[in-house]
Amino acid sequence: HTFGNVDTPVIDGYHADKHTAGGTTITPEDLTKEVTVTYTPNGKIIPVDPNGNPIPNAPTPTYTNDPTDPTKVTPDEPTPNVPGYTPSTPTVTPTDPGKDTPVPYTPETPAKDQVAIVNYVDSDEGNKVITTSGNLTGKAGAKIDYSTASTIQDLENKGYVLVNDGFPA
Repeated sequence: HTFGNVDTPVIDGYHADKHTAGGTTITPEDLTKEVTVTYTPNGKIIPVDPNGNPIPNAPTPTYTNDPTDPTKVTPDEPTPNVPGYTPSTPTVTPTDPGKDTPVPYTPETPAKDQVAIVNYVDSDEGNKVITTSGNLTGKAGAKIDYSTASTIQDLENKGYVLVNDGFPA
């Protein structure tokens, strides 16, 4: 008697070694034919630092099964978000569904605090400083939370004439 093929089911988190099982002929001399499908755990994406060491407490997601092929995992698996790090690639396509894929991540350099000072100068007096904003602190590249309006108004009330307000609004 010949048995037909049976599709191997997809089991989340595992990949099979065969697409189908069966297709076997049983004879009176051999009544104990056995067809085995072996499932192996899927690999994971492993975030690693520039030296190849796993990043502590980083998520290590298991590859997602291909819903139509029990022997494969889906391509373009998204790399996990690791706070303070940037992945070298946004996605991974595993070459071996059972093997972990290390993905290098680069530590993000935090923006440093910067200090700015807005000087108000008298152009008729050789750019002599009349007053300043004092130290304005913030992160490099961030917008400065400061307005020149009230200081300019005070200086105009004292008789100064505004030539140029070079501070971006």
